[in-house]
Amino acid sequence: MTNHPLVRLGRLTFEKYQRDNVGGLAAALAYFMIFSIFPLILVTLSIVGFVVDPARFDVEEQLLELIGSPDIRELVAQTLAHFASTRVGAGLVGFAILAFSATGIFGALNRTFMVIWESEAKNEGGNLKTTVLRLVLARLTAFSMLIGIAGLILAALIANLALALISAYTDWLPFNTVALVLLQRLVTLSLITVAFATLYKVLPGPDTATWRDVWAGAIVAALGFVLLQQLAEFIFAQMNFSSFGVLGGGMAFLMWIFIANQILLIGAEISYAWAHVFGSRKAA
Repeated sequence: MTNHPLVRLGRLTFEKYQRDNVGGLAAALAYFMIFSIFPLILVTLSIVGFVVDPARFDVEEQLLELIGSPDIRELVAQTLAHFASTRVGAGLVGFAILAFSATGIFGALNRTFMVIWESEAKNEGGNLKTTVLRLVLARLTAFSMLIGIAGLILAALIANLALALISAYTDWLPFNTVALVLLQRLVTLSLITVAFATLYKVLPGPDTATWRDVWAGAIVAALGFVLLQQLAEFIFAQMNFSSFGVLGGGMAFLMWIFIANQILLIGAEISYAWAHVFGSRKAA
């Protein structure tokens, strides 16, 4: 029984979680994310805005609903409004500054995933041209991830519109409301799974993981994220951050980021373990 593949998967995941100090990695990521998350959301909304009217489709509201806690949602919405009204520059220059700030989190994730996958950065020499090219390619990869996030948001909007049309023509059916809620949850879960799988596949670097390696971790992480979304209000009510006054909202937001990062990194650890037990790194 102790040699069963699923037991080995769980054991390796737990051992790697402890060895990599995932709590410390999640805390470090939270530091980078607090500086990147607002530019990240604004750039994503801007990209979506090239295709649809964000105000008409309540894109920001739908995006912030992923947070779960109404208090943290309100804090983030207010900060976004202030950030958007005071950001440096306008047009392409302002967008470029925001995009540069937003892509910082992907560099931090790349370094974190390399720790988890125990891979070393390739030494490509100290040539200035090579170094600049490598940095540009890294930023382009990160920006492509932003476009991917925007694409997933558009897919969610299309799915919600389709479900609304279905609801309008099937409201006479029994259990119609329950079925639509379940479908919406399934769509959300599926899109989050795709997003996590893409992060696990792309960010550790080329040839580090295969798609087969990352799906199990992505599904577990997506389930954990949806669970956090549903339980966030209860969790933060128990922690009583309001007793810290004006600092309480920021502390609650940092705690939410820390928990979300833990979920993301546990999924990455599962992907690593899956690769060694079932996937591309399985011993012959």
